[in-house]
Amino acid sequence: MWKVQSALCLFSFLTVATNHIVYGQNRRKGTRPSNLAAKQVHVQDSTCLIDVAFIVDSSESAKNVLFEQKDFIISFSEKAIHLKLGKPRKFNNKLAVIQFSSSVKIEISFKDWAGLEQFKKKVNSMEYIGQGTYTHYAITNVTHLFKTEGRENSVKVALLMTDGVDHPKSPDVQGVSEAARALGISFVTIGLSNSANKLANAAKLRLISGDPSSEPILILNDPTLLDRIVNKLAVIASERCEQKSCQCEKGEPGVQGPPGEEGRSGVKGERGSKGEKGDFVKGEQGEKGAEGGSGYQGEKGERGECGKPGIKGDQIYMYSPSSSHD
Repeated sequence: MWKVQSALCLFSFLTVATNHIVYGQNRRKGTRPSNLAAKQVHVQDSTCLIDVAFIVDSSESAKNVLFEQKDFIISFSEKAIHLKLGKPRKFNNKLAVIQFSSSVKIEISFKDWAGLEQFKKKVNSMEYIGQGTYTHYAITNVTHLFKTEGRENSVKVALLMTDGVDHPKSPDVQGVSEAARALGISFVTIGLSNSANKLANAAKLRLISGDPSSEPILILNDPTLLDRIVNKLAVIASERCEQKSCQCEKGEPGVQGPPGEEGRSGVKGERGSKGEKGDFVKGEQGEKGAEGGSGYQGEKGERGECGKPGIKGDQIYMYSPSSSHD
C-alpha cells in the first residue's frame, strides 16, 4: 500500500514540476508569470471586422455582363456574411458597392449598410452607366471610401470586376494600386470574360492585385469562382485578424549591430528632358559709341570704259576787223 501511495505522490510532484517548467520557459528571471494563455483564449473569442467593397464595371464593354456581376455579388454576400474559420472567432462584416465607367457612382457605402436583405435589394436595383472604362478612378474612389468609412483595424478587401481593357485616356493604375495596398487594402480581381487572360489584360489585373504571374486569373463565368473567392477571403481574414490580435509582449531592444558594407554605386540615370524656354525682356538701347578714326586710302581703281561721243556743236563764224575795206 505504501508503494502505491509513494508512486502517487511522485506522480503528483512530477506533474506540478513539469507544469512549472513549461509555464516558466518564456519568462525572464525575476519577472511575474505572463498571462499569455488567458490572452490567447480572449483572442479566439474576439470579433474580426471585415469590410468588403465590390467594384462593378458598368462601362459599355461590360453592358452584357452587368446582370452576372450583380448575381455574383448577391451570391457571394450570402456566403461571406456567414464566413467561418477553424478557430471559434466571431466575424462582423460590412459590404459596400460602387459602379464605374468614365465616372464613379457609390451605390452602397459602408455607412449605408443595414443588413443583408437591404443590401441585396439595392444591388438588384442598380442601373447601367455606360461610356468608357476608367479603372484608375475606380481604385482612387474605393481607396477614399475605405479611408473615410472603413472601420479601424478592420480587414479591408476590394473585389474588382473588369477585363483589364481601359479607355486610352484612362490614367495608369500602378501608382494608385500600390498606394492602396500600402494602406492595407487587399485587391481581388475578377475578369468578366476569357479576354482577361490575354497577356496585356492579365498583366494589368495582376498589377492591381499584386499577385505573381503564376497566380491564375479568376473569371466571372467559372462555376467554381464563388467557392474560390470565399476561400480567398477566409485566408486574408485569418491572416489579418491574427496580425491585429497578437497580444505578445514587446521585448527589449537588442544590441546594435555593426554597420553594413558600403553599397554599390547606382546606375547612371537617363538624360533629363530639355528644359522649357525661359522668359526674356528686351533690353534698353545702349549709348552711342565714340567716332572712329579715318580709314586707309583706298587703292586706285581700274580705268573706266570710253564714253560715248558727244553731240556735234553749232558752227560759229568769227568777225575779224582786219578783213574789212576802208
